[in-house]
Amino acid sequence: MRAPLPWHDPSPGSLPERSARRHRRTELFLVVPLLAVCALCLETSADILPSQALAGPVTLARVLLALAFVALILAGARGSDFRTALDPPIAVLVLATAISTHQHTDGAALRFLLTAVAFYYLTVGLVRFDPEARAALPLLALVAVAIPTVVGLAQLVQHVPTTFYRRGLFGPVDSPTLVPGLRTRAIGTFTNPNLLAAYLLLLGPFAALPAVTARRRGIQVVAGSLALLTYAGVLVTFSRAAVLAVLVSAAVAVLAVLARRPHGRLLSRAAGPALAITASGLLVAGLSGVLGRVSGRSEAFTLATRALDGHLATGVGPRQAGVAMDALGHDGPSYAHAHDLWLTWLLEAGVAGFVAIALVTVGGLVAAARTAAAGSSLGVAGLAALTGFCVMSLVDNPANAERVAMSLWLVLGLVMADTRPGWLNPRPADHRGPAVMGGRAGDETDLAAVPHVVAAGGRDDHGPSAPPTIPLARRTRGPDATSDHGRREPYR
Repeated sequence: MRAPLPWHDPSPGSLPERSARRHRRTELFLVVPLLAVCALCLETSADILPSQALAGPVTLARVLLALAFVALILAGARGSDFRTALDPPIAVLVLATAISTHQHTDGAALRFLLTAVAFYYLTVGLVRFDPEARAALPLLALVAVAIPTVVGLAQLVQHVPTTFYRRGLFGPVDSPTLVPGLRTRAIGTFTNPNLLAAYLLLLGPFAALPAVTARRRGIQVVAGSLALLTYAGVLVTFSRAAVLAVLVSAAVAVLAVLARRPHGRLLSRAAGPALAITASGLLVAGLSGVLGRVSGRSEAFTLATRALDGHLATGVGPRQAGVAMDALGHDGPSYAHAHDLWLTWLLEAGVAGFVAIALVTVGGLVAAARTAAAGSSLGVAGLAALTGFCVMSLVDNPANAERVAMSLWLVLGLVMADTRPGWLNPRPADHRGPAVMGGRAGDETDLAAVPHVVAAGGRDDHGPSAPPTIPLARRTRGPDATSDHGRREPYR
């Protein structure tokens, strides 16, 4: 009787079994960063995490971030999974904030900025390394926007006094109480209507993705209804800037989709010059004071410009813009910021901070536009989100609130995850969603080319059929990858 050949009955520690165990371990590790992102996203929606520090500057949110990074690295993520083209301006932004903090105030704002930046890099690394996150995070965005939206709609319907009111649709009212003839402005789970509107502008486009990509009618109806409810939530804030931002972001999203089609190439070529002309016009309007007069922010812009005197290099300190503006004297309520994202950064962190935040926002818009043109659904949603938010930020600064700022960095992370490491160009399509993760480019081993590796208990070559092979868990990274696992699957 012939002795069995060694490759017919592999030992329990054979290559396929080790690969399967490694794949299961990787999947377990990837649960941790996904849960951390879920917790932090819901924190931006409903403020569910305790704000008190556990010890010193250590908060629960920062503990979750640390654990998520450790788990992601143990799963196999490497440096290139986190590297983006926004790294230099982000570094300058942090450095400018640190210098201004050292000269003018305590470190609370700097610590928050570092937390938000860490959230950005966690989002980038997770989406790049784990393709399951591409499907999970839009669903998370849908849940996150639904919470403050339904609370805000209830406030309007039940006539809850929010201390923010309108006469008619957009008539400004200075009244601390709800009197007949006034309309309640919804604030949702936030402290004022503009914060709610900005939050929905940021995550609303991502919340719409499940409805757009779903194949089942039931999922389309439910997800689509919740997504439409989100934009109803923007309307019931009765924010003039937010309504304009919704219209602009919707138009940009439609143009991005049309530009992918063959007859839309001319439209795609014209988009760049059109955006440059628009940005130049807004810059001229801002410098000339027209934007301030039209938006009713003329006094805020004037005070912020005056407060810059002697503080152009390093600013007046993080979160000190309102204090510096109030010190100049004015009639009316006190200011918390300059009612413009970029002007506030200029006043608080100086020229370096202004240039850095300008490069971050412009870089995010360019990356979103390029990935959208390449066919990325995250790119289209990110382009709509950042466009709407930037339009609103011309006459307000909702990112001054921590929960909205965290949402902004989350959106930037989702956008930059679809770009090549260190570049604003989109990644190849087969890198956006490999079905199996955990290995590296050098680990790709086709066991079909190794005939002696078979499943445990497989038949020998005298049997009626060849035993099945078990491919290694792998990720397709390089441009030579030929696996068709890179195609993104729709929601089911």
